[in-house]
Amino acid sequence: MITKVAIAQLLMVHKHYLIMLQSALAVVLPSLLNDQRGHKHEKLLQYASNVWGITEGTDAVRIDAAIDATRAFFEQLGIKTRL
Repeated sequence: MITKVAIAQLLMVHKHYLIMLQSALAVVLPSLLNDQRGHKHEKLLQYASNVWGITEGTDAVRIDAAIDATRAFFEQLGIKTRL
């Protein structure tokens, strides 16, 4: 039988790993998006439009703006985006 204490411990461990994951994602994702701009050009334009509503400017400007918006989103949450 699972006790309240066991559930609380599981939630604390789960929370710890979520915090680690979001921190890693905040550092890795903007760089990954920038690195993939050649291979995933169209997907990054869709990301810019569908997630951030960025539809104006050249393709490069829109991709840059989406990456900047991604970084700003994490930083607004208080999560560092650079090591």
